[in-house]
Amino acid sequence: MNRQNVSTVHLVGSPLSRGEAAEHELPRNTGTPPPEDEDSDSEMLLSAANSMNTSTSNRASSPVLLINSPSPPHPQAPFKPIADPDGFLRPKKRSTLHQHLHAILIGLVNGVIILPVVISFAQIIFRDPYFTGTDCPFCMPYLIKLVVLSTMVHQICFTFKSTLPFAIGQVQDAGLIFLSTMASKIVHTLHEDGYTHDDILATVLCWIAISTALLGVALWVTGYFRLASLVQYLPMPVIGGYLAFIGLYCLEAGFSLMSGKTVENVPQWSRLLNYQSVVLILPGVLLGILLTYVVRRFRHFLVLPGFLVAIPVIFYICLACSQHTLEDARNVFDSGFVAQKSPESQFWLVWEHYNFARMKWYVVPSLLPTWVAMYFVVAFSSSLDVAAIQMELGRPLNFNAELKMVGLSNFMSGITGGFTGSYIFSQTIFTMRSNVHSRLVGVVVVIFAAITFMIPTSILAYLPKCLFGAILTFIAIDLCLSWLWHSRKLVRVVEYCIIWLTFIAINGLNLEYGMLVGVGLSVLVFIFEYASARNTRKLRSQSNVIRSFGQRRFLNSMHSSIVTIELHGHVFFGTALRMLREIKTQIIVQGNNCLHRLSEYDQVPPPRLDPGSMHRVTHYVVLQCDHVTGLDATAVRSLFVELKQVTHDLGIVLVLAGLTPSMERLLRAHQVLPATSSMMSDRNMTVFAFPDLMEALEWCEEKLLLAHTIEAPEDLIHTFQETLVGEEYDPAVLTNIYEYVVKRTFVAEEVVYMTGTPSDTVCFVQSGEFDLQPEHGGASLRYMAGCMFGQVSFSLRVPRDNRAVCVRSGIIYSLDRDALARMERNHPALAALTRMAILNSVCIIASANSSSRYAAH
Repeated sequence: MNRQNVSTVHLVGSPLSRGEAAEHELPRNTGTPPPEDEDSDSEMLLSAANSMNTSTSNRASSPVLLINSPSPPHPQAPFKPIADPDGFLRPKKRSTLHQHLHAILIGLVNGVIILPVVISFAQIIFRDPYFTGTDCPFCMPYLIKLVVLSTMVHQICFTFKSTLPFAIGQVQDAGLIFLSTMASKIVHTLHEDGYTHDDILATVLCWIAISTALLGVALWVTGYFRLASLVQYLPMPVIGGYLAFIGLYCLEAGFSLMSGKTVENVPQWSRLLNYQSVVLILPGVLLGILLTYVVRRFRHFLVLPGFLVAIPVIFYICLACSQHTLEDARNVFDSGFVAQKSPESQFWLVWEHYNFARMKWYVVPSLLPTWVAMYFVVAFSSSLDVAAIQMELGRPLNFNAELKMVGLSNFMSGITGGFTGSYIFSQTIFTMRSNVHSRLVGVVVVIFAAITFMIPTSILAYLPKCLFGAILTFIAIDLCLSWLWHSRKLVRVVEYCIIWLTFIAINGLNLEYGMLVGVGLSVLVFIFEYASARNTRKLRSQSNVIRSFGQRRFLNSMHSSIVTIELHGHVFFGTALRMLREIKTQIIVQGNNCLHRLSEYDQVPPPRLDPGSMHRVTHYVVLQCDHVTGLDATAVRSLFVELKQVTHDLGIVLVLAGLTPSMERLLRAHQVLPATSSMMSDRNMTVFAFPDLMEALEWCEEKLLLAHTIEAPEDLIHTFQETLVGEEYDPAVLTNIYEYVVKRTFVAEEVVYMTGTPSDTVCFVQSGEFDLQPEHGGASLRYMAGCMFGQVSFSLRVPRDNRAVCVRSGIIYSLDRDALARMERNHPALAALTRMAILNSVCIIASANSSSRYAAH
């Protein structure tokens, strides 16, 4: 993969991420991995960002952050500039004056883009007819000023507090629908209860300010406690359905703005089916479609601001050519192509309706669910903004610190009467790619917004409605196409269905219930897929105890007698029955004089065992529970109680290993295990529990050996005879073995040899127990009476790779190389038998490991 990839970047929540800067295809630097202390949060957020990969065919319409998989970072590779044939943005050595002028130019471009978008957002927040009707005739100019003020406050915070000097932050679309929903709820509730205009407006403005400030506090706390990864609990398809709803919401807001008629849902579109409405709406819709095409067809950085400036210019040219006045345009079909002129609105009067004494607090509880949903959506989109900026920037960002930055911005916006906002990813990346790393850009945007805020004349009275309608149509087309169409290639079919169902549910119910439906569907899909996943795995049924050759050979022949199955994941009602079937598949029983898997029976057959088949049927079922993350009561009844009954009827012993205290308590409560651990020795018990798997397997092996009276050899000669079974030799030759071995007695915790020492001896265990502990950790092997150890390194002539320690006092016979050499000279037949015994011992261990590994598959 090349170190630079051509990619298109697009982020949820950014109004112009569907437009100007996000649509440029640029070679980019790939990001480096986040620092270690950010792994848990940033890796998850970057994973969510990267999960929505796109193809070249739909680069311009990607629904969420769409970036090719990151390639190895190139720390010296510079960013290539935006398509800039005129050289405005071409990186070159400039004087300080030129750098400042360049930053001012980019700031003005950002300002021209942001201003009409912010005004359009004001139409979305205060979309309810109350704010433009006779009850509130001249509210909108003040409300627009409040949104512009909020943009100014956000940009001040991002300019002077963000770690990115080129950061652009403003009121963002991700939270606007929630603010609009809460404003409409307050209006309807208080209007029905008979409150005055001043009470209604005060409650709306005060609660929006409070909710924005509280959102800021919540985001700051989330970042402070390093909980940025929590936002990932909101499923991406639900966000997609919500964003598609934002698109439809913007389109309907544009229809309402341009036609002067209330359009709040699809059935109300019928109100537009008349000549007057079509004439008023059509210019804005067509311009929005044209804007969508232009910004995707032409990649120049001036395309979008130039198009936005061109709309009012062309409008006034057409007005002049047709010899009509602006007043005529205001009165076309009553609603007009331009908003009616309103009295001057002085900026110092925008706070006069923030009267907390008039606020009706009883409406707040009904608004809290909407606020909680707004928190998750804004946090989600803000975190993805940071993830996208990090990947474009080519260096790690602190996700939690940036979330605190967004929280501070929203808090300051709230206490000044503003609205929710965040990083505007497209504008931030545009500024960065323009090779401007100065906070002067943000200062210019702030000044641009401040001038707009302080102008007493309403901007709406002089700009054509089709300008704002075009912007809202542009956003609507991009969001709806991105999530309802192009996303089909970027998500699984079931996720694509959830996007559509969430979108339909939000439109058919309301915002909160619709998102709950989406989350509920995502949970159901997860439960189904989790329940369908395999949660059992067959393991090797061999303990870490190395026994005598005869005992090992017997246990190898009985490998089907012990079935070891590892359970993992959360065992609940959705997985219990399937896990029971998988366990039954591994249990071998005999019925009608034939061997069968237990799963082949609808009912448990009576155990009729052929003595010749005893070694092939299952006697012990061992369940390894170390990796079980949870267990509910339904699973206990469906899995463990049922399995206990089945194994009891067949005479099979059920062994549980690695139970947690909570699991053990639940199993005892349902009588799978005895009420107290003191009853575990009851002879009639068929279910036993052990702290770990090795202890459980050792117990099963001991029981098998005891049941078949397979004992360890009494002395060294019998050890050789067991190992050489099937070989033709004179037994009298073995009597000379004691001439060449050294008898050594060890006590507990005494070291036999250390790691790295020369491998000049083979050890034969006469009695006691000895542990071989690997050099680099891992499970120890315990050697019992009748076996040998150290033979592999002895044969290969390599240093010891483990440490041998006595764990229970015993006796070892050791044979060194010199003694073996004397044996070859004096008793060559004995030397040959000794080498044969060593080889057979290695082979039986390899055979056991191979058969266990094969069985595990």
